[in-house]
Parts: sequence; structure tokens; C-alpha cells
Amino acid sequence: MSNEDQNKDMSPLKRAFIALEEAHQTIQELKRNRRQPIAIVGMGCRFPGGATSPAAFWQLLHEGKDAIGLVPAPRWGEEPRYPKGHPANEIRGGFLDAVDTFDAEFFGISPREANCVDPQQRLLLEVAWEALEDAGISPQSLSGSATGVYVGLCKSDYGAMQRELGDDGGHGMYPLAGGAFSMASGRLSYFLGLQGPSMTIDTACSSSLVALGSAYQSLQLNDCDTALVGGVSLMLSPENTLSYSKAEMMSPDGRCRTFDQNANGFVQGEGCGVVVLKRLADAEASGDNIIGVIHAATINQDGPSSGLTAPNGEAQEALIRKALSEAGLTATDIDYVEAHGTGTSLGDPIEMRAIAAALSDGHDNRAPLRVGSVKTNIGHLESAAGMASLIKVLLSLRHECIPPHINFNEPSSFIDWDNIPIQIPTNPEKWPRQAAPRFAGVSGFGFSGTNVHVIVSDYQAASGPDSPQGLELPGILALSGRSDAALQAETENLAAYLDRNPDVSVGELIRSQNVGRSHFPARLAIAVESIVDLRAALDSIRSGGSVPTAVRNIRRSAAAPRVAMLFTGQGSQFATMGREFYRRLPVYREAFDECDACFAKHLATPLTELLYGDSQQDLDALLENTEWQQPALFAFEYAVAKVWRHIGVVPTAVAGHSLGEYVAACVAGLLSLDDACRLVAARGRLMQALPAGGAMLAVGAAHHDVLDFVAEENGEISVAAINGPVNTVLSGVKSSIDRIAEKLQKRGTNCTRLNVSHAFHSPLMEPMLAEYERELETTEFGSLSLSLVSNLSGKPATTRQMADKRYWLQHIVNPVRFEESIDALRRRGCEVFIEVGPHPVLTAMGKACADDENLTWISTSLRPTDNHRDDPLATLAMAVARYYASGGEVDWAQVYGQSRPLSHALPTYPFQRTRFWFRDTRVERSRYQNREHPLLGHRISTPLHAGLYENELRIGDLDYVDDHVVHGTTVLPATAIIEMSLAAALRSGMPMPQIKQL
Repeated sequence: MSNEDQNKDMSPLKRAFIALEEAHQTIQELKRNRRQPIAIVGMGCRFPGGATSPAAFWQLLHEGKDAIGLVPAPRWGEEPRYPKGHPANEIRGGFLDAVDTFDAEFFGISPREANCVDPQQRLLLEVAWEALEDAGISPQSLSGSATGVYVGLCKSDYGAMQRELGDDGGHGMYPLAGGAFSMASGRLSYFLGLQGPSMTIDTACSSSLVALGSAYQSLQLNDCDTALVGGVSLMLSPENTLSYSKAEMMSPDGRCRTFDQNANGFVQGEGCGVVVLKRLADAEASGDNIIGVIHAATINQDGPSSGLTAPNGEAQEALIRKALSEAGLTATDIDYVEAHGTGTSLGDPIEMRAIAAALSDGHDNRAPLRVGSVKTNIGHLESAAGMASLIKVLLSLRHECIPPHINFNEPSSFIDWDNIPIQIPTNPEKWPRQAAPRFAGVSGFGFSGTNVHVIVSDYQAASGPDSPQGLELPGILALSGRSDAALQAETENLAAYLDRNPDVSVGELIRSQNVGRSHFPARLAIAVESIVDLRAALDSIRSGGSVPTAVRNIRRSAAAPRVAMLFTGQGSQFATMGREFYRRLPVYREAFDECDACFAKHLATPLTELLYGDSQQDLDALLENTEWQQPALFAFEYAVAKVWRHIGVVPTAVAGHSLGEYVAACVAGLLSLDDACRLVAARGRLMQALPAGGAMLAVGAAHHDVLDFVAEENGEISVAAINGPVNTVLSGVKSSIDRIAEKLQKRGTNCTRLNVSHAFHSPLMEPMLAEYERELETTEFGSLSLSLVSNLSGKPATTRQMADKRYWLQHIVNPVRFEESIDALRRRGCEVFIEVGPHPVLTAMGKACADDENLTWISTSLRPTDNHRDDPLATLAMAVARYYASGGEVDWAQVYGQSRPLSHALPTYPFQRTRFWFRDTRVERSRYQNREHPLLGHRISTPLHAGLYENELRIGDLDYVDDHVVHGTTVLPATAIIEMSLAAALRSGMPMPQIKQL
């Protein structure tokens, strides 16, 4: 009986009860889905004390360093001071270095616009990029994705300074966009091409943790798949600091003493932190490096308290309890709390009482709850404070160590230490819980009353199958930069990294670098088997030496080059071709087996058994037989083309030489694999069945220079191929070939007889055409999906032309126009030519056709010789390296598998920074307005000022300041300089100058 029939027999009340039960289950399921854990997979930071990376930040924290110092000159002028009467003489804080510098070219921002962009936005761009690289996510791969951006930001000193000084420089919208809060998130989304939610959030000091909470909710609701969350704050103007000092909120001695008896105010700091988030299930499925898990991110408001900016302990306690409930945890589960802890005698005790009330249960003096605050190290970063707290906790979990809380010498008497099981760690301590997961809380409060509490844990990877390994080619390390200087810096940074981490796995390093980084026009690819090889190669490259296993190229264009794929014809085969590919490359093996299954209907012996089995036959002799040679070549080239396609190489155009055109037609979609294999098998069988006695001759001359000789043979010889400017192949009756060879050699023309069984591409092939036409009649042609350059015309062909059976009949007897084909490919803009064949026959001929150093020629395989027996996979790897170095896009994850976490993160991109700042007219005024000058404010007679102009002043040296002109230490009224310019022009006969206000 169906459920519907059962329901009909129930009473209305029972049916309603069941419906309610189902609705309740649905609601619970929705709640569970909304509360799925969120993984943190990457982080980046710039914090005071030289903490320009998470590793450097951890070193600062672990060593208990105080990063507070004097204002770096000339940040706020030459000698910044507090106002008179302030208890402190010198201003102190946590400052970053070189906040006025930026790599504008990297981010596609013109110098003119960069001068107007708030350095906070510029810093956020760089740190977000570094966070993605830390996550092993190529930033360029996110373009068009549902990735959200959530940024905490609560002030813009730079914009205020620009408005105050009135220097828009004629930049129009640049200052507006450069200073707008919304642009902090919007510019990042725009640059990376992200299409998820994007917002800038201002809740003062809790801004970045509120941004984290917003991203947490968006991921739960599937509003985005990945989220970048950050906070940034810079102290570019003394105005806020002076206001805080007047309100007596600042520590007079510049020390943040959170929870200490001598706490006397907070200390400002600046910096930026960014984390990358994903849903935990998605991160696990992607094999991401999960560095922490968010279990709750709750937000509330103080509501009514003792004052607008005063904290509310009850609201803080309620917030922590709500976070515990949302995470499904109890107080016992929390080992550590990173407090907001600003270092004030009012706020700190309130916060500590809230923490104790919410989390004391399950803790005692033997197992106390640890509490600390990063503000004691780097100051209060305001809108970036929460990111600093979160990253500190993530690093502590990673290292299973709680760093010391500094400046804690005498516990505050406003905190009831005897009755709360809380300990302030003053030395590095091993994380109290030995077994994962380990949980910690992170608190953030805004002076507007908005509070956040986040619960995070470390991550215990579940055992399971390894991520896909890719092709596992021999190692190719791919380095790149926007410029040659950046690429050089990349090599320097990697060499320094290897000095610090000599035991790193070369395979993991290659995966992390190739898969987890974006790739730029300046490129270097190095073939390496070990870290020793890599170190030696880098040392040689840095010293200007040559490295045989390294390929370097600098492209002007960031666009990927157009690729032509060339498929080789008969004569390139050898007995062991593809054997190692079949054994070690699953993609090749699968494609070759697919061909073999199609050929099995037409060949007496399977190709796999013949070429890659234990056959005792003489393969070299067998492959001289056209019946076997053509199917073997086709299967090899088709399978190799599949390998290139597998790693992301899609040609712009294809071309084949004789038999190779069948592979090209199949790859381009004109022929199905089944039809192509049937035609190739028939072609080889029918050619082999023709009478022997034909011959072919390679002539070192232009084809038009041999036509008279061909004509003398009365149709017994024809041109079989025009392979280059001085490379022509003749084909026909052997006796005629012998005669023409003798004539040409007497003339001094180089001739080489080809080792072939028949006279291909000659009238001697005509007896097979009728039977081959019957094979063509059953062929269903498709449409060309790629541009294909025809052997017959040497021009791009249409589907209609190539789907005509007459084309393939003429293809057997007419000449191959290879030289014209290369010219056609070049006209289509092809810059990279990849030969897909057992041996680089077409590469050599192609280079002779196109003497252009801007073209790249790549061969996939080499015939082994007495002097060359390299691993075929190493040859293929170097082909990939050359393609990459030429600017091609490689799907490195398909080559080496997904990126895996390294124990020590690789260096991030070496930004090439220069100074960008608005023109400070206030400084110029202050230099000159207070000086007395005999010329200031006075008109001068024409002869005198004309002489001054000629002898002392040049127009290019002049600067306008209000209504005066400055030249060196000389200040002149604008009217005087105008008169001087006019007088000098009149005296010298020069064109009259155009004077305008700058």
C-alpha cells in the first residue's frame, strides 16, 4: 500500500500530526545545514614589528616581543608630539613600514590613480593576494566565481588629508573612489573578478570580526562558496591619536597592560589581516589546507549601558553563552580565550567578569582557562584588531602553544582573581588539551556597542584516499612574475626559502608553487629531480649562468599565445614509441586503448599487444610495413594529443602531414574516432597491397626549381611534398627517381632517398582509390571545432571542403603543401607550434619555413639514439616546460595533482613597490610662507625680471603654490613670473608661452 493510500485511512488529526512531525524534521535539518562548520584555509597579514607574514607574526608572539615604537619619520611630520600638558612627551604606537609604497602595475592601477587610492585599500589588495596564495588557491582561478569579500574598515585618514589639502590634481573620480569605504571591498572584488557578496563593514573596533560573522552566515546560506575576510587600519594622520589623547584614553607611556594593575589606556596600532573561508565539507572535498574551523560567530549589541561607548558585561556574557550553544559546546571545551583586552582599567575588568561568568564551569585552578590579548604586543589595530586576534589563535592552534601575554606584572585589583579559574600566560605554554579538536574563543567589541564572539578549533584530518596525483611527470618548477625584476625576486626568495627549509619535499614544493600560484608573463621553468638540483639551478640562474634544464621567456603580452598542433606523418615511427607513456601515463593508456578497440575490427593483432605486450616480433621491421605503421602512428599521436588536452592545452589550429592530417581531422571533430581508425586501417592496408617499385627522394631545392626535371619524366614522377623553401620531396617510379637524383646531384643539389615501401603522394597510388572511395562512402563527417589547415591547399579548410570524399582521395595522390600550411598558421597568429609525433620531423622543417625567433617550436617525443636515451617522460616534461615558458596556460593540478600543505609556507609574490602619495601642498606652503624674501609681493621692472628669467629660472622648475611660484628657495608672485615669461619670449623671438594655473 502506498503512503498516499495509507494517509487516506488516517483521521484528519493524525494526518496533521504526521505533517507537523515532517515539518519539524525539515526545520531541524535546515538548522543543521545552516550550522555547518566553516573552514579557514588561508591567511595573510602585515602587523607591526616586521610581522609581514603569519610565520613572522608567530615568531614575534612566541618570543613575547613588544612591537610598539615611535612614530616613523616623516609619517606625521618631523617631530610629532602630544599637545602641551599631556603626560607623555613622545607618541608611540604599533606602526608598519613603507605604507606609502605599492605595486600599482601588478594590480592594474595607473600611477595617477594610485596616488589617490587610500593606502588601506592598497594594503588590503596585497594581503588578500597573499592569503589566497597561503591557501594554495591561484587568485586568478577565482575570476567569475561566487566568492564573497567582507572587509572591516572604520576610518580613512588618507581621504581626509586629501580633502583638507585640496589637492585633487585634476584626477576627477580617483580621489572619490580612492577614499570611499565601500571601495575597500569593491576594489578587491573587481580586481579578482569575484561575483559573490562584497561589503565593507564599520562597527569600529569589532569591524573585522563582524565581517567574519557576516561571511560565516553567507557561507551557511550558500550565498557564496569562498569568502575573503579582512580588516585593515592605518594611522596616516595624527588627528585621531590627538583626539584620543585629549579624551585621556591613551596610555601615556605607550604600553598596553591588559589585565594589569598599571593599565592606563590603550595603544594604537596598524595593520591588515585577511583569512580565506570555505564550508568545511567543500574544503575537505577540495583537499585544501585547513588551518582552523569556525564553529560559531555570534554578534550582539550592548544596548543600554552606563554610557554610549561604555561596555556592557551582561551583553558580553550573553554573547559568549550564545556562541557556545550555537557551536554545540560547553564551557569545559574552551581552552583559551583571546580577549578584546584594550588595556583600560574600566573595560578589561568588565570583559574578564563576562568571560568568567560564561566559561568558568568545567575549569578550576588545576585546569584553568587561559586568557590573553594580542594588543599587548602590537597595540589596538581598531578595524583590523579582530583579524590580529583570530590569526594569533590560529597560529597558536597550529603550533599547539599559547604565546606569552606581555606587560602583565601585577594583576589588576579590579578583577577577583581568587574566585575565577583563569590564568594569564606570561610564558609560552603548551596547549593544555593534547587531543584534537582544541577550542578557543575570540572576542571583539566596538565602542559603538557591537560585540562579536567567535569559537574556532584546529582541524583533525580524517583518514581517507589521497587527492588525485595527476600525471606525475618528472618535476618542472614554474616561477613567474609581472616583470623581469619580479621574476628575479621570486628566484631570490625561493633560494632563501630553501636555505631555511632544506628538508622540504621537492614534489610537494612543485605542487604548491605550480598549482597554488597564479602565473604571469615573465616565466622560468626548471626541470628538477631533487632539492639539490633546484638549489644548484637557482644559484646558477642568480649568478647569470646557463642551466640546460631551465627555460626562460619574457612575453610582452599577458594573453596566452595561440597554439598550432602539428601531427607527424610516416617515417617518424620507432619500435619503442609510447611504451613508457603507456606504462606510466593513465591518460595516454586510456586513449591508446580506445584507439586499439576501434582498430581491433580491422587489424589481425591488437596494437597494444603488438607494441606494448611481450611480442617477440621484430617491431622495427614490422613498422616498416605501411599496414601496421599507419595505425600505430595514428594511435600514438591521438593518445599524446589527449595528454596535452588533459593538462589544459587546447590548440587554436591543427595541421597534419599526410597521415597526420587524419589525426588532426579527428582531434578537430571532423572524424569520429571509430571512422578515423577505420579509414586509417583501410588506407594502410590498401597502400601496402600496391605493387612495389616506387621510390621517394628528398631534394634540397625549391619545388619550382625541380619542376622542369619532373616534366622530363613524362608523368612517372610528381611532387609529393613542398616541405620548405629548399625542401621538396619527389615520388614515383624508382628508375625515374634514380635518373632525376643523378641529374640533380651533378648540378650540386643535395638529394636523399627516403626509406619507404611505396611512392606515396604520386600517381602510383591511384589503383587503390576506387576501393578506398567505398570506405569513404560510409563515413559520417562532423563539423570542425578547431581551425584545420589543409595539406592540399595549405590554407584553412572549411567543413564542407573536408567532408567531401573527393578531398580524401586527392589527399592520397596530391602533394602535401607543408610550407604554405606553416605560413597560414602564422597568419592566424600562431606563435607556439607543438609537434605531436614520435620524433621532431615537422619541427625541423617548420623552423626552416619560418625563420622567426618569436616563434616557439616544441617536440613531444624523441627517437632514442646511441647518444640520447633519456626517459621519454622527461622529454615530455621539458616539452610542457617550454610550452609554459612561452606563455601557455597549463593545468598544473592535472600534471602533479592538487596542491598539498607544506610544513613551511612558500614565499608569496614579491611585489615591486614604489612610492605613491598625493601632493602635499600644505608642506610646500609651510616651507615658504613664513620666510621673508625681498621679491615676495613686489612687482619687478621688465629688464630685471627678464634677466632673472634668462639666467636663473626655467619653466620646468616652477611650482605654483596658491598665487605664488616657487623655484628652489625663491618665491615670486604669479604675476611677476608671467611678466618674466612674456618678456623673455619677446626678447628671444620664441613663441609666446601659454600661462595657466596648475
